[in-house]
Amino acid sequence: MAPPARPPGRAKAIVRNVVPWLVAVAAIVWMTRIVSWGDLRAAFQRASFGPFVAASVVLLFANCAADSFAMYYTFGWFGCRVPYRELFIVRAATYLLAVVQYYVGQAAIIGFLRNRYGVPGWRAAGFILFISGINMGVLVLLAAAGMATGNAPVHWLRYVALAVGGGAIGYALLLVARPPSLARSRLLGPLFEMGVAGHLKATAVRLPHVTVLLVWHYLALRVFGVEVTPLVALIYLPAVFFAAALPISVQGLGLSQAAAVAFFARYAGGNAAPVLAYSITMTSISLVVQVAMGLIFLPAGKSIGMGPPSEPPAVLEATSDG
Repeated sequence: MAPPARPPGRAKAIVRNVVPWLVAVAAIVWMTRIVSWGDLRAAFQRASFGPFVAASVVLLFANCAADSFAMYYTFGWFGCRVPYRELFIVRAATYLLAVVQYYVGQAAIIGFLRNRYGVPGWRAAGFILFISGINMGVLVLLAAAGMATGNAPVHWLRYVALAVGGGAIGYALLLVARPPSLARSRLLGPLFEMGVAGHLKATAVRLPHVTVLLVWHYLALRVFGVEVTPLVALIYLPAVFFAAALPISVQGLGLSQAAAVAFFARYAGGNAAPVLAYSITMTSISLVVQVAMGLIFLPAGKSIGMGPPSEPPAVLEATSDG
């Protein structure tokens, strides 16, 4: 007798769990090929870590505060008034869950909205899909603007700006047209509910969050001797953030390093070692601080209703790519 077929959901979960680690391992192999351990060690030794680590802790708290600020206003525009203090607690607590798997942290926010404020799971999932889309959209738009105005390391990257611009116009037209089959969807309905004006407002309140990240990474590049100007950082860092945000590797490991080397090695005299050291340091500090914040705030988050939503698994799967 043939063994029973593996449930599609289980196979999908295995792929989702295994692929990010395969990407991380491939990234480690790649790093050993482009930079020698001696050069990488020298790059770490030249950096001054004390003040930078202290500044990083402050800026990562500010990052959480700015992220919560954007969520506070966005949820309010959807008619869900959540105190800012609660959002900060929940967002900080989800950092620990997101280290395990990105979509688990997103699901915890859905659970919080469902359990504490009675927002139906599908609608809460639509909120998170909208916020995730805005977050990625801001990075894509900034990266595309950088590719159009900067001296892109690869010529064809300039065409990314045209593609993104065309995609943004097409999406705006779709929001205006409001196809009934999409606008009435429980998951996609919130996107059409916000409309073009709502997307613009959500983009505006998301900018402080991106600004904090830009400042932090600019300081880090300078600490490692990568001689970028503020304008260069503004042009290229969003592309690095976008690569790191793609949920196909553990904490962006590999993708963020590859993007950073591609864009910034020329500002270190063509030497990839300082850029690689910068990128590894940022990933490491972010991981340690976010785990610490998660451990600190998780008990408080649970006390105000953060947890899995009492909805079908499909609700969680629907936002797992956002």
